[in-house]
Amino acid sequence: MFWDILPQPVAGSAMIFLACFTSLAGLQMIASRLLDSRKILAVGIGLILGVSYEPLKTLLENAPPGLLKTVLFSGVGLGVTAAVLLSALFRFRDHTRERRRLDARHSSFDEVMAFLEQQGKSWGARAEVVRRAEYATWQAFEILAEHGLVDNADGEKNWIEIETIFNEFTFSVVLHYTGSTVSLSMHPPSHDELLADDGAVLQMAGYLLHRLADQVRSRNQDRRCELRLIFND
Repeated sequence: MFWDILPQPVAGSAMIFLACFTSLAGLQMIASRLLDSRKILAVGIGLILGVSYEPLKTLLENAPPGLLKTVLFSGVGLGVTAAVLLSALFRFRDHTRERRRLDARHSSFDEVMAFLEQQGKSWGARAEVVRRAEYATWQAFEILAEHGLVDNADGEKNWIEIETIFNEFTFSVVLHYTGSTVSLSMHPPSHDELLADDGAVLQMAGYLLHRLADQVRSRNQDRRCELRLIFND
């Protein structure tokens, strides 16, 4: 009823305004996420079908049953339906947990970055969150290796197993290793403590981890340790 009493120029301007802001918000959301080839295909095919709606309109009106006509009544409906179906198809056997084993002393930042970026693309995580996770995870690697917190498994290598966990709200990196836990502190040590106590350096390292991640947790059970870094997505 409200739209019926609006003058056509006003209604047309309102629709253009809404379409512009909706399209831009969608593009910003897509650009803020890391996408692998499967997600690029899902988004791209959805956009192509949405833009190609007019040439396909006659076919879509006659071919599908009545129930589908209510979904495919416009280019937006066609594009969204295709993107949702393809996303669900491509997520088949796509696990939300992945693990990789690395040597704390001989692994490089590029190896850690490549693994976390691969998981971020697979799950469509925000690029900013993945970059923070890469830097914080590498800092944790350096802390564990330089302070001798990881036991030598075979006399040569200091194995750390990286586990990544993703849901719609958080991107978590869990480091599993054998050894001692990092001393996590909410407050940095003073200058005098840094000069007088060697353990204050490790306390400062634990404090920096708190600053890099949104949440940090550690656990030690019979020298089987877990360091969990949680980043809000």
